[in-house]
Amino acid sequence: MNKSPLVLKILFILFVQFIGTAQTLNVSILGGATVSHGESISINSGSGLTFQITNTELNNCSSVKVQNVVLSNLSNFSISPTNLEENIKPLDCKGVKFLNFTVLANNIINCSSYTTRVTIESSESDFWFDLTVNTTPNISVLGGSPTSDIIDGTVTTTAINGTYFGTVESVFTETRRFYIVNTGNCILSISSITSSLPDFTIASILPYDISPGNVFYFDVTFTSSLIGGTKTATISIANNDTVSPAFNFNVSGEVFLNNILGPGGIIANFRTWLKATRGVKNTGSSVYEWVDLGTNGKTAVQPISANQPTYMDDAVSNINFNPVIKFENNGSTIEQFLYNDTNGFYSQDIFIVMVPDQTMSSSSSKNIIFGGISNGASGDNTGIGFGDSTSRFSNEVLTYAHGDETSYGNAEISTSKNYSNAGIINARNYDVSGTSMELLYNSSLLSTTSFNPGSFSNAGSLNGSTVVGTKYWIGKNFYGKASLNGRVAEIITYSERVSDIDRPKIESYLAIKYGITLGSTNEAAKNYINSAGIPVWNIAENTGFNYNVAGIARDDNSDLNQKQSKSINETNEVSIGLGLLFATNKSNINEFENDQEFLVWGCNNGTYSSSSSNMVSISASTTTSFTQIDRKWKVVETGGDVGNVFVGIPANAFSTFPKNTNEEYVLIVSDTENFTSSDIIDVVPLKSDGGSNLQTWYDFDGVKFFTFGKAPKLEGGRLVNIEAGDYLVGEYKLNLNINSFAVSAWVRSVTSSANPRTILAKGSKLQLRLNSANKIELMLDDDITPRFTSNMVLNMGKWHHISFVYDKGSVFLYIDGVLDKTIQNIVAPSPNYNRFSIGANFINKNNIINPFLGEIDEVYVWDQALSENQVRYLMNQEAEKISGDLVNGKTLPQAIAKNEVNSIPWNNLKGYYDFNSFYGTTVEGLTNSRNFLRINYLKKDSQIVDSQTAPIPYVSIADGVWGNESTWVNGASQNLPNTLGLDGSTNVDWNIVETAHNITSGDRDITVQGLKNTSGKITIANPNEVLDETNSGHGLRVTHYLEIDGEIDLVGESQLVQDDNSTLDEDSGGFILKSQQGTSNSYNYNYWSSSIGPISGSVNSRGVGVASANLGYTVNGILNDGTISSSPNNINFGSSHTWADGGISNPIKISSYWLYKFNGPDDNYNSWSKINETSVLLPGEGYTMKGSTGLSSIATKQNYVFKGKPYNGDFTLSIVSGGSRLIGNPYPSAIDANEFILDNIKELVGLNEGRNSVNVFNGALYFWHHFGEENSHNLADYVGGYAAYTLMGGVEAYSTDELINNSTPLVGGGKIPERYIPVNQGFFVYAFLDADLSNAISTTVDGGDIVFKNSQRVFERERVTGVNDGSLFFKSNKKNKNKESHRIIDSREKIRLHFSSPKGYHRQLLVGVDQSTSNYFDIGYDAPIADVGKEDMFWVIEGGKFVIQAVNNFNNEQELPLGLKVEIDGLISIKIETLENFDENVEVYIKDAFTNETHQINNDPFEINLIAGEYLQRFSLLFKSKPEKIEILDDIVIIEETVFQKDIQVIMNNSTSELNFKINNASEINHIQLINSIGQIMMKWEGNFMEREFSLPVKLSQGIYFVQINTKTVPFTTKVLVK
Repeated sequence: MNKSPLVLKILFILFVQFIGTAQTLNVSILGGATVSHGESISINSGSGLTFQITNTELNNCSSVKVQNVVLSNLSNFSISPTNLEENIKPLDCKGVKFLNFTVLANNIINCSSYTTRVTIESSESDFWFDLTVNTTPNISVLGGSPTSDIIDGTVTTTAINGTYFGTVESVFTETRRFYIVNTGNCILSISSITSSLPDFTIASILPYDISPGNVFYFDVTFTSSLIGGTKTATISIANNDTVSPAFNFNVSGEVFLNNILGPGGIIANFRTWLKATRGVKNTGSSVYEWVDLGTNGKTAVQPISANQPTYMDDAVSNINFNPVIKFENNGSTIEQFLYNDTNGFYSQDIFIVMVPDQTMSSSSSKNIIFGGISNGASGDNTGIGFGDSTSRFSNEVLTYAHGDETSYGNAEISTSKNYSNAGIINARNYDVSGTSMELLYNSSLLSTTSFNPGSFSNAGSLNGSTVVGTKYWIGKNFYGKASLNGRVAEIITYSERVSDIDRPKIESYLAIKYGITLGSTNEAAKNYINSAGIPVWNIAENTGFNYNVAGIARDDNSDLNQKQSKSINETNEVSIGLGLLFATNKSNINEFENDQEFLVWGCNNGTYSSSSSNMVSISASTTTSFTQIDRKWKVVETGGDVGNVFVGIPANAFSTFPKNTNEEYVLIVSDTENFTSSDIIDVVPLKSDGGSNLQTWYDFDGVKFFTFGKAPKLEGGRLVNIEAGDYLVGEYKLNLNINSFAVSAWVRSVTSSANPRTILAKGSKLQLRLNSANKIELMLDDDITPRFTSNMVLNMGKWHHISFVYDKGSVFLYIDGVLDKTIQNIVAPSPNYNRFSIGANFINKNNIINPFLGEIDEVYVWDQALSENQVRYLMNQEAEKISGDLVNGKTLPQAIAKNEVNSIPWNNLKGYYDFNSFYGTTVEGLTNSRNFLRINYLKKDSQIVDSQTAPIPYVSIADGVWGNESTWVNGASQNLPNTLGLDGSTNVDWNIVETAHNITSGDRDITVQGLKNTSGKITIANPNEVLDETNSGHGLRVTHYLEIDGEIDLVGESQLVQDDNSTLDEDSGGFILKSQQGTSNSYNYNYWSSSIGPISGSVNSRGVGVASANLGYTVNGILNDGTISSSPNNINFGSSHTWADGGISNPIKISSYWLYKFNGPDDNYNSWSKINETSVLLPGEGYTMKGSTGLSSIATKQNYVFKGKPYNGDFTLSIVSGGSRLIGNPYPSAIDANEFILDNIKELVGLNEGRNSVNVFNGALYFWHHFGEENSHNLADYVGGYAAYTLMGGVEAYSTDELINNSTPLVGGGKIPERYIPVNQGFFVYAFLDADLSNAISTTVDGGDIVFKNSQRVFERERVTGVNDGSLFFKSNKKNKNKESHRIIDSREKIRLHFSSPKGYHRQLLVGVDQSTSNYFDIGYDAPIADVGKEDMFWVIEGGKFVIQAVNNFNNEQELPLGLKVEIDGLISIKIETLENFDENVEVYIKDAFTNETHQINNDPFEINLIAGEYLQRFSLLFKSKPEKIEILDDIVIIEETVFQKDIQVIMNNSTSELNFKINNASEINHIQLINSIGQIMMKWEGNFMEREFSLPVKLSQGIYFVQINTKTVPFTTKVLVK
């Protein structure tokens, strides 16, 4: 059965082929995933994300205009920067390539989820996504001093983190402070803090809310009970951290129950023990009870408040950091003393440690320290005292009196002796018989005189065999008023004379505790013994170092816990403290790890002046020197590892040993007393403690010797080379902002390893390291699993720059400035008080692991996040502090406009090591805190330093090619400047380079951040071609800073580009050479400008970043005969108009007669101003000049060499309203005409917004093309015209002007200007509009300042592309055939019409489609015709005449008016000269309104005979989409009709059986239907489809279907094939 075809007619359905422009705005998380329109993004850690907007356009350089980024939730979110308006260019185009912005959650009160919609308003329609920040708190707890971590669930207590409280006497208290840090992103709520034992109580104000990044502290007080032993409690912090809702840790303390054996462990006949370190009870500071901790329990009291002495525990009052009780008496109104009215005074053996408040001598009044009774009768003045204590003696200084004035006494008699310092007073029985007394001071027996020697018997009585003491008083005796003015620290009594074997233990205990030297002078006379009888200081072994002996120690049998000490002999003696130095011993909460740990030291009593100098090697060829003082100390560690101590000394100690400004006072540690260079272990700078002392930390193991000195700074470019066993270690205080910080270093891996290799670390909690695969690993609060591993692999043996940035929950890793990747949802690192180390992980001195096995240089630690630009800016230069305490790079001057870091406070730099300055065995820390790094700390081998080889910056070493290692200093170990990054796709365009040699570019373009050409020549050229003006050349681009003190030769097409805000230093004394060719025929003009100015500046000094002034130029000052481009000569200028007409000469001749500039009314020939070769022209000002060789062919070119300082930066030229001006490209590179136009107009034309505040000119550029060879100087003989260019494109020149030869204009100039204006090209701009147009529109052209900007510059060779991507210099009538492919083409539809008139005149017109435009006048796109001829054709736009027009479509409804002008009757012809990117299905017609006929001109010209006249409304251009083929499918005929629609794109994805929709504007779809070929509705969807992209499922049999889409404005239909 035959089937006749069925013609399907579907009423009101328009079949549409959707070929619209795809979305080119691309959004991604910076360094991470792409964000889709409508996507929901959430983060669980951190407080925000940084996003990047890019332009993915591949076919042209159209901008995506970002107009704003809007947040829907401003209550909880903010955005930075706030001004987010930018034109974003595709990656391969000149201009801004991306826009970054950060969305940050703030004002977060409750821990919850917070969401904002982020809407990017752009020229492509709105793009939006939702960002949700799921907020959680994160608790960290710290304690100790210095502060250390407490881990949740910790059960083992330690003094390191403050959880061990030490030994506290019964009913007394000890308090520790703990800190809670919130490292989360919402409020941490502390609801309660509890203790599991009542012995530990909590002091805090609860509940309390801790904001992110903030700290809250609470105090835990241990109250020692009456029950002995160790008390352990669990502290529980209830909070809203879901991971640790009950943060638990144990605390413990020892109860002191007076079960200590006794002083020195001596308990035989032990009785009274009063010590200010325990048992003092006071109200405020007034002491009412001093508990006896001896065996008697005879406590001293004072119930009367007026008589109570004062408890003092401060640095000024204390004795060796230990508290005292101060007694003050004046004999009348003030009387302070303590007493016990039963027992406690034993005359058999009394030890007292005290210090008088005034110097005691024989002339001093009575100062009774400790008194008892003999018989209790009137006049009984038994006791020990200073001064005039009794009438028994004359000139007594120190006395023991017994009974009344007639009874026994023993005194030191002297008129010269005095006591002013603290000391140990010991009054004891002469022997065991107890028949007399003797006095000792600091264990030295005094020479005394006895009174009534036969009358003595010990005080007290016998109770059976037990000796019973008497009442006692402190500050007075039984008879008389209180008299003591002094501070008492400790009183000990024994009921029998202590044996000579045991006495040294007691004396040693007191001497260590109170910084007292045991001897009659400042030299120790006996050994110091611990309670076990073991010497801790042996005077025989320590001969020569027994002066000013002091020590720190723990001896439990003596209740000794002296954590810091200083000999009391001299004010300027050294202090040593456990862990740190504090004002008092009690304030030091650090603890010894083991009982009977002692660290004791003594000196040689030398002076604090210089005696010798030494050196220590930090490399095989490098030594640092130091001068040491004569005083040396020996330090002896016994009983275990005391660990880290602080060593301090008053700055005044060096008053006779001054240092220079480049020197530091240093601690010098040696393993022998000789202190020869080979003995030195460490030489460590001292730092101020913030007061009057200098200090540093050290760990003295075993026996060591130390002294102080001064070390000069050793400077020079160096690095550290880490081999097995090497490391550098620094401070623990180098802690970082928990929200944002950055760390960077230069590294060169030399030796591979199966183990990790540490670059830098802070213990195990924070490590930046290399793994076995040579990838970067980041360990963050986890020493097992890396938080981050790089994609890139570092090259062995090559330097690489590593930067790790943490910013509000995101981690960024840059390798050589290239972003490796980003990871989000990273919890802020917990506080970290481990020591900072470089080259190995320094966990402690016994656990130093994972050496780097390579070289490290230039380490930064920042307390803020760095941007990508900041990382790159500093990569090749060291940093320095500048005025205002700000950061600057050392290589690029601070004053340059594009300084990425000079607003960063220097204080934000927490660690900085350039390894260029050393003191002794340390690397200088260059930050405000000056945290020094110790080289191989505690080891004698410090030879890890080597000469700097990292490119900081790159420096040339020899003549050569840019890409050769031999050209650069240390080139073999470096990735050469401006090479491909390790990602394989990113060129490193941000290097800083210094050259002083003759360097050639090689076959490559070069881009650098900074270039300092201090001498020598840099030649930019293609080495595979002849090195003359024909060379295709290469580009040299400098993004930030350029100084030329040598020469840069831009051979052939080579060009110099400096980015926006890039500085050319005013001090540049060098020059560039740039060739350009003009027509050699001396009868033909070229329009010129200069890319250079006069040579100025100095070649012998370095610039300071002041921008070049862009001085005016003269033609003879910059222009040279370039016949031989490598040897330019001066030009022979002459004033005659025929000067150059005689033919070829050497040097060439130029007639200055033809030098003119133009500035003034366009219709006034007098606006041409005559100049000569010495006239000063402004940068950017154009001039005319004819050729040099007479009657040469117009195709022959003359090469010129421009020599001088290149123009750079932004500058202006004025143009008056209504005027015209001849200007030109002022740079040694091409400029982008589009950018130049947009910088000089203000109008918003569709998607492109002008950037000026006014329309300076009419938006079009006009290029004179003198293309006829007439060999005449007569104006009327010239054959040439003006080519024009706008944002739509260009049209060639025709000879139509009334003033020149237009009699036979058979051809045009043959050159169509393209987008890029070549070097030294002059052109016209007009600051007016056609009068007819001006009257019809609101757009005005105002004149003003013509703007030239670096942002307009681009490297573009002179060439013709045919796709508006070339660069042409108008110098002959021969078209440059050098067509090249390019990265981006102009894909807009364009039609070029060609008009021929009855008299043979010609005109080319351009019309094109750009969505930014309209059918009205669009400034910048539409070009008014510059030279309407006698017979001509032009576009008519709002009454004006135009040679270029841009519209937004070539639809069926489009009609574009054409104007014609004919002078004689005859035939005119209009044809299509070229079609660009044009749809072959569109037919183009000329409409004749007079005949109402249309004539298709796709293949044949439109021709018509016209009567002479002007036709402004008769002709127009039309378009029509022609019907396509008829496709027959099983009796169904489908007629396809195509209409261009750019709003909706529909794709049938047969692999997923889905219809994919992409909406390119704000259209709201409310109805979609799927219709089969016979009109049946097969599927339909209702609703509001708001998403930018969405998909719908399709389950239908194979066939062709029609998708009908209804929007609120218009229905659309398209055809799909279901397979």
